[in-house]
Amino acid sequence: MIDEILQKAETIAADQSPDDAARFLGPYRKASCENLSDDPSKIGELLQITSAQIQYLTEANSPDKAAGIAEWFLHTLHHLEETIDKAQFIHIKRILRESFSNFFRRYARALRELDRIEDMRLAMRTSIDLTQEIPMAVVCMIHLYMPLRSRKTLEDLPAAQWLLDRYAEALAALDFSGFHDTPFRNAFDNYQFALRAPDQTDAIQAELEALCAKNSEDIALQTLYNLFIAGQIR
Repeated sequence: MIDEILQKAETIAADQSPDDAARFLGPYRKASCENLSDDPSKIGELLQITSAQIQYLTEANSPDKAAGIAEWFLHTLHHLEETIDKAQFIHIKRILRESFSNFFRRYARALRELDRIEDMRLAMRTSIDLTQEIPMAVVCMIHLYMPLRSRKTLEDLPAAQWLLDRYAEALAALDFSGFHDTPFRNAFDNYQFALRAPDQTDAIQAELEALCAKNSEDIALQTLYNLFIAGQIR
């Protein structure tokens, strides 16, 4: 049922508008929330519907509404935590960790559009912490943050330094999760070095090309390289 609802919303977004898709999902979000008191596992459906609404509203240039719905969901989740068995809540969060990661990534995008930089950073960090697909999460992080390079400062830091701090955190997350000696980790290290040493861009691009050639099935690596050659760094 939930898959059919989300597919219908996707069709509406393509044929009509993202705003229409978000409106279509509204009654389903309300109904799913009402079902939580009888079946806490319905939080999974509510999470998927909420995440989709956040995405559509952000695409419809309504990030304020998207962030509002995200914060409503977090309040609902907190209330659920207080009303059900702790072990059950932990189990729910564990089996839904990838869905939660997706939720926080989309929330972070809405927060960026609202210029809520600190909240955006924390949401994106939570997304990375939750997922087991850390390389793809890092790619999403880069895509989210790179438009901010044009700023002079971010959270009272020079924008370049702020980005380097975020990249350092992501490298640490990769290392902690067992990606310390992988082609993606090595490529990302080169990627962030290009921000420190723009005069080395050509040499770094050659290294990235070589890594991609040897690891052609690594989607995260290929996407990282595409961001690089698309001019995200230079």
